[in-house]
Amino acid sequence: MKNKEGFGILFYAFIIFSPLFTGLYFEKDFIWAVVFLTIFSVCACLVNRSIYLGDTKMACVLFLILLLPSCSHLVNTLIFHRTVPITSTIYGTLQILEMQMLYFALLQLKKLNTLYFTSFITKCAIIVSALYLNITLFFPSCYREGRFESTFGYANTLAIYLFFALTLLLNLKNPYPGKPTKWMTFKMASSFFLILGIVLTNSRTVYLITLVYFSYFCYHLLSKQVWRKMASKAILGSVLVLSLMILFIFVKYRDRIELDIMKRDMSLRLSYYKEAVELIRENPQGFGYEEYLRYQVRKEGKYRLRLVHNGLLQMCLNYGILSLILFTLLLYLAIKKAGNTRGELMSYLLVLAHSMVDITFSYISVNNILIITAFLICYDQQKL
Repeated sequence: MKNKEGFGILFYAFIIFSPLFTGLYFEKDFIWAVVFLTIFSVCACLVNRSIYLGDTKMACVLFLILLLPSCSHLVNTLIFHRTVPITSTIYGTLQILEMQMLYFALLQLKKLNTLYFTSFITKCAIIVSALYLNITLFFPSCYREGRFESTFGYANTLAIYLFFALTLLLNLKNPYPGKPTKWMTFKMASSFFLILGIVLTNSRTVYLITLVYFSYFCYHLLSKQVWRKMASKAILGSVLVLSLMILFIFVKYRDRIELDIMKRDMSLRLSYYKEAVELIRENPQGFGYEEYLRYQVRKEGKYRLRLVHNGLLQMCLNYGILSLILFTLLLYLAIKKAGNTRGELMSYLLVLAHSMVDITFSYISVNNILIITAFLICYDQQKL
C-alpha cells in the first residue's frame, strides 16, 4: 500500500514542479520529463502486472502520431531527397513521447489504485502548480518589459496556464459539503490571486477568453438548479473581480489595447500565417521538428518565420498535413467520450482557440494539463 501511495505522490510532485523548468519548452527540459514518465510507467506496469492502453481507437491514433517525426524523416530523405538531421527527428519524437507517456502514466496510475488517483487531487495539483508559479509575481526578475512571465519566459503561455488552472478551480466541487462558506472563501481568494497573475501577464487574447469563460460560468450557474444564494454570491464575486481586472488593465496597460497597436500586431500574425501556408505548400509532408528554419536559411540566407503563432500550422510545418488529420481525429474521439463536464470542456475549447493565435502548443507544460484534463473528462467516471 505504501508503494502505491508513493506512486501517487511522485506523480503529483511532477505535475506541480515541472512547469518551473521553463514550462518544458526547451529540449533539455522535456527530455528529463520523458525519462521520468517512462520509468514511472514501467514501474507502475510491473506493480499492476499488466499494461493498460485505455480506449483502443485512441491508443491507435496516439501510436500513429508518435510515428509522425519518423515518417516525415523517411519521406523527406527517401522520396524528396531532402536532408533531415537525425537529431531533429529524435527531438520531435521525444516531444510527442513526453505527452503520450503522461497519458500512459495516467492510465497505469488510475488502475494501480483509485484511492490515490482522483479527479479532485489531480486538479488540485494543477491548481497548486499555478499558485506556486504565481508566487513569483513578487520577484522583479520574473518580468520582462513590464509583463509577468514567471519561469515560463513568455507571458502569453503563462497566462494560458493560469487560465486553465482558474477554470479547474471554479469547477472544483466542495470536498466538505458541511462548510460551504469556507470553501467559497478559499475559491474566491485563490481565483482572485490567479486572475491577478493573468492580468499582470498583459496577454490580450487571454483577457478575452477569460471574459468569455466567466460569462459562460455565470450563465451556467443561473441555469442550474442550485442554491440561489450561493450562485448569486459567486456571480457577484465574479462581476466584482472582472470589474477590477478591466479597470487595472485600462490604467496600467492602456497602450496595449490601443486600436492601432492591435491592428499592427494582427497584421504581423497574418503575415506569419501566409508565410507558413506557402512553406506547407512547398513541403506538405512536413520539414521535421523545426527544420523549416534551416530550410529558409538554405533557400534565402535567413529565416523570415520563426514561430508561427498558430498551433495547427506549426504542426503541419513540422510533420505535414497528416498530423492535422490525426490531431482532429484524436480531438473528435476525446469529445465524443466526454461525459457531463461542460465547464472543463468549454475551457478546453477556449485554450484550443487561443492556440490558433499563439505558440501555446510549444510549451509541454500547457500540453500536459490539456492531456490530464482530457483524461479526466474521458475516464474519471469509468473503471479500467
